[in-house]
Amino acid sequence: MQGYLLGIDLGNTKTEYLLCTAEGEFVDIYNVKSPGRENMEAALSGVKRQMSVLLDRNNIGIGDVAALGIGLSIPHSTEAKPEIKNQAVKILGVSAIDVSTDTGHGTYAYRLGKGAGIYSFASTGDITMGMTLDGKWAIVGGLRLFAGDEASGSFLYRRALSLMYDHRYRCGGSSIAFPELIALLGLDESDLHRSLKSIAGDSLRAKSTEIIKIMDWAALAGDGIAMTLFKEAGESAGKSAAGCFANMGPMQDNAKDGPAPIVLIGSIWNRIIYDGMRDTFKYTVENLTGRECDLMIPEAPPVCGSVMKAKEAVDGKRVTEDFRARVLGSTALKSTEIEIAELSERGVQDCDILRQYIVIRKNRPKTAERLDVDRRIMELMSGYPLLGGVGAELASALMPAVCSIMRDEHEKAFALLASASSHINVKREHIEEYNNLLCACSAAAGNKDFYIRFAHA
Repeated sequence: MQGYLLGIDLGNTKTEYLLCTAEGEFVDIYNVKSPGRENMEAALSGVKRQMSVLLDRNNIGIGDVAALGIGLSIPHSTEAKPEIKNQAVKILGVSAIDVSTDTGHGTYAYRLGKGAGIYSFASTGDITMGMTLDGKWAIVGGLRLFAGDEASGSFLYRRALSLMYDHRYRCGGSSIAFPELIALLGLDESDLHRSLKSIAGDSLRAKSTEIIKIMDWAALAGDGIAMTLFKEAGESAGKSAAGCFANMGPMQDNAKDGPAPIVLIGSIWNRIIYDGMRDTFKYTVENLTGRECDLMIPEAPPVCGSVMKAKEAVDGKRVTEDFRARVLGSTALKSTEIEIAELSERGVQDCDILRQYIVIRKNRPKTAERLDVDRRIMELMSGYPLLGGVGAELASALMPAVCSIMRDEHEKAFALLASASSHINVKREHIEEYNNLLCACSAAAGNKDFYIRFAHA
């Protein structure tokens, strides 16, 4: 087969395009806001415009694309697929096209055995899909308003603001995240009701990722409100996964005598550092099903499944495991390199680059090793005297405090460090590093009584 393979993940919020060679080697990846979706013809016309950007920057014409794989987040029946495919062929100008739902290409990217397992998707929305070896399957969630959308990005950022509103007006608990949210959104703290109302809509959604990052930061610092937020999301997603087990009957997977495989897919699972959501998810599934679970966060994006589907569309046969491994491996490495490079090019603060390194270290350990992320973390911190001698592992455990040091917020950093022992397990081999950092921050805060006041607070 000659030509390139193009995978498309057409989501509700963003669309991802992955370009690979016929052999499955990564060429380029392109993330962009999803085009208009008033109907399928309009959506595909938008896709054509966007994919042209990717092809043009790689000096590739549409005639050089051998096949497309398209994953759609919008629901459609099996009967509708031929018509959607015909529209895609006509509008996009490629004859070999495969069309699937987003769960279809996502599950195909991380096929466990012959597909058996549970796949939990959490991004803008959330949905869970389960499959057995004998062809049984179940879908739970994804209904937004009244069921199954309480582990998504939409839920998390709205719930965070709801908790802040509760604190101000409904006698709810306080959080160290609330001042950060108020600053991010430019709210009037004295009239939170009116100022929140004024930013509702697209301007608020545009900052949803930053809102979730702030709550992640707070949860890592041991903030009870933030930790509860992620616990709620983990419990909801866990109930959906347990529901898949219940609705499918016996899993009949390759590990029926061992832990049940569950793949966690999407930006919420992949970009949150705090463990609480995953831990609650696992506990909920195991408690409701009576079966141990083995969680897996993929290192490459689900659009890889669309490339595999494109390969099959033009070859007329299933991809080999070698091809699958090549697509996943090369995409995980190259797309992560691009993420890091784009952050540097945008001129973001060092603390934002550090956070991305820690996300990679936490959720993509194989890729982190290939990119020597621990060394990168050490090099980044070397520019800050207080962080001298702090290793990558301790920096990951103390990320909120380390980021505060990078922003010259030494008093805040000290407070976070002094409270850290109550919510994280500083390993014995890191105690000296931890104590040295605590003392350095105490001195940098410039208040001799600060430690005593904080310790007795």
